[in-house]
Amino acid sequence: MALSDIKTLTEIAALFVVGFWAIYGFIVLRQKEKASTELKNTELEMKKSELALRQVAVVKTDISSTVKKNNITEGYYLLCEIKLINEGKRDTRLKWHGETPPFAVRQVIFNDGGIPTYPEDPILISVRQTVNPELESVSHVLRAGGSQTLSFAALVKKPGVYLLSFRGVVAPEDVSVSVEAGTQPQNTVSWTATKYIVIEDV
Repeated sequence: MALSDIKTLTEIAALFVVGFWAIYGFIVLRQKEKASTELKNTELEMKKSELALRQVAVVKTDISSTVKKNNITEGYYLLCEIKLINEGKRDTRLKWHGETPPFAVRQVIFNDGGIPTYPEDPILISVRQTVNPELESVSHVLRAGGSQTLSFAALVKKPGVYLLSFRGVVAPEDVSVSVEAGTQPQNTVSWTATKYIVIEDV
């Protein structure tokens, strides 16, 4: 084989190697760019999902009450309003059916150390339907940025100090935030409010 033929074969081999590496590099670069794009898209989707999870319902609860003496028989009418304001960014549902009645009235007895105790059974009151107050309500939807007012009435027999308690169970889809904050997954998480009132003998 002549020297010129060897030189030609060497040049062809060199061109083949250069061409191979060029094609290989192009394919690798394309795959790298594709992988990089997919990674960016995955990160974007994760951020969107995290943001969606953070758009939770945040329900502020407030109790107001008035007391009127029952002049017909005996005791006192206790009229209460629970205002629920969803300050969060997602609608939520408060479920009443199948749960303990959300409103409780407990008479307070102070022991010798001045500590409040609650020896008597509480008055438990369920949420009533607006259309037919003879029936219990199943649930309420609380829109993001919206509010609801629930009314409760009870007849207490004697003056004294009473504890008013409200408890609305958090919707399952909103529990994850509480679990992240340290609540045990099996625990019931609730929106709550409490208030002490004094009913005076008049």
